[in-house]
Amino acid sequence: MRLRRGLKSELLPCGCFLGVYEDYDDAVVRVIDAVGETCTEEGHTLGAVVPGEAASDHTSEEPE
Repeated sequence: MRLRRGLKSELLPCGCFLGVYEDYDDAVVRVIDAVGETCTEEGHTLGAVVPGEAASDHTSEEPE
């Protein structure tokens, strides 16, 4: 998967840092960019794609 641009990022309750990106197929993907020290979520590994409401995360707003 090749990522075109970052859309936003967020800190998850488990302490992981999640990046929301748009790829070259115009799909929106959510990727774990950093794993929290105390995270116990099995699927949260560096670079893992996280399922979710990715389409609703796609905004045209510029980052602050």
